[in-house]
Amino acid sequence: MKNIFGLLFLILAPYIAFAQAPAIEWAKCYGGTRDERASSIIQTRDGGYIIAGRATSNDFDVSGNHYTQKNDFWIVKINALGIMEWQKMLGGSEEDIAYCIIQDYDGGYVVSGVTSSEDGDVTGYHGSFSNPLSNYWVVKLDSVGTIQWETALGGIGDDQDASVVQTTDSNYVVAGYGNSFYGDATVKHYVSGAIPTVKLDRSGVVLWEKNIRPLIDSTIYISGVQGPACLTATSDGGFALGGIIDTFKTHTKPNYGYSDGIIIKLNDTGGVEWYKLIGGNEDDRFQSMIQTTDGGYALAGWTNSNSESMINRGDWDYWVVKLKNDGSLEWQKSLGGSNRDIALSIAQTKDRGFAVAGETSSSDGDVTGFRGGSDYWLVKLNTFGAIEWQKSLGGSNYDIGTSVIQSKDGGIVVAGSTLSLDGDVKGIHPLFSADAADYWIVKLMPELGVSQSPKTSDENIFLSPNPSNGIGKISYTLASSSVVKIEIYNPLGEKLRSLINNKEEAGSHEHSFDISGLPSGSYFLRIQKGGNWVVKTLEVVK
Repeated sequence: MKNIFGLLFLILAPYIAFAQAPAIEWAKCYGGTRDERASSIIQTRDGGYIIAGRATSNDFDVSGNHYTQKNDFWIVKINALGIMEWQKMLGGSEEDIAYCIIQDYDGGYVVSGVTSSEDGDVTGYHGSFSNPLSNYWVVKLDSVGTIQWETALGGIGDDQDASVVQTTDSNYVVAGYGNSFYGDATVKHYVSGAIPTVKLDRSGVVLWEKNIRPLIDSTIYISGVQGPACLTATSDGGFALGGIIDTFKTHTKPNYGYSDGIIIKLNDTGGVEWYKLIGGNEDDRFQSMIQTTDGGYALAGWTNSNSESMINRGDWDYWVVKLKNDGSLEWQKSLGGSNRDIALSIAQTKDRGFAVAGETSSSDGDVTGFRGGSDYWLVKLNTFGAIEWQKSLGGSNYDIGTSVIQSKDGGIVVAGSTLSLDGDVKGIHPLFSADAADYWIVKLMPELGVSQSPKTSDENIFLSPNPSNGIGKISYTLASSSVVKIEIYNPLGEKLRSLINNKEEAGSHEHSFDISGLPSGSYFLRIQKGGNWVVKTLEVVK
């Protein structure tokens, strides 16, 4: 009988997550009494996470601020359970804001953002202290956050929103937008509507810099390119930029609105291979981009267009676009309700679907569970862009999700900032003012049957008796020390309770459990050992 239910689990697994979004596994606030805003999160090779953003505090979790009341880069390293391991403040006496963090091939980290400082940790600032505008600022850290090198890039104008990726040759590409007279190497002038882009070697030395601007159709009036809010390395050694392009409708291109999204594919030397202008009849903006496992691209942002497959529900809607590897459109979706919904981050999941995060102020349409102000809004799409589940996270104040990833165990992790003191938010630090936020990181449980293919048997895991009256034993063997989690789910994929959540040493283990309060039926035990998990079917017979 248990083999029949095991088969039923595998058949139903792709649909279990449709019934209910995953529950929160843990949620943590980090910060002080002033303002902290997270921009980027990644999972690190040790199974933990590292977060980059900005902070003005110098108390509680935050220390080392170079000038209180001004932002520094704030880098926070946490373990797999959300416990802080270390934190670093980087910058000088003016504004320093981190937008992006990656883990280097050598195990360290590279952080990109902008700086207006010419002191502290910052050297080579190109602006004027009397008129402090921003340069790109790139910092290389070792595995414990010590600066190995840093470089300021830009000119005497304002450069913003710098992102960084590591390309297949182990070097780095940095891009954002700006209006500098760019002058670090060969390019000595700013090109209107261009994206200043720099390639650095592993020591931070400029290999080349370019103002990227593709030749746009002459029938379109271009007033400028902003971005990239999105930048991704590509599997062929090149990279792609995504941004916002200001356009005006013409009689020859009636589908273009006042702004559209643009994606530009480049080779490893910064040469433009192709570009695509994408949008509807109003304003459309890209904010995040990834290369997908099929070689194409997925982008997320927001739109208020109402044309073709883009049905505006009111104000801004999430906008998700899937492109083929040549940039041709595969599908696009607008998602949301009657108020403001803006997507800020997209990640591909192990089932080749997508997790999209941002903020919502809607309580209708595609959005349910709205708590007030603005919430993190997390949407799980399948590979064709259909909604599998959605979840609002936050409290009654303003909560903005800026970065989403899928963790190694198949869960979803969202980073952003919160001003809420209720709802899902616990542990926020005392507020210096009404707009003093904390970093807020939320980890959702893995989706049963979706996150990865489970093993249906494991010679090292035994249940007895089975069937049972709800009282039994589970035994297993660990090859090495690891965290063990054992949870029980019903056939709809709803978690009923956690039986075990311990760190255990290598060797044999046995635990008793009592679920006699549950009615007769079939249940699934989800057993996680380290990063791997199995599913066992347990029949309860009264």
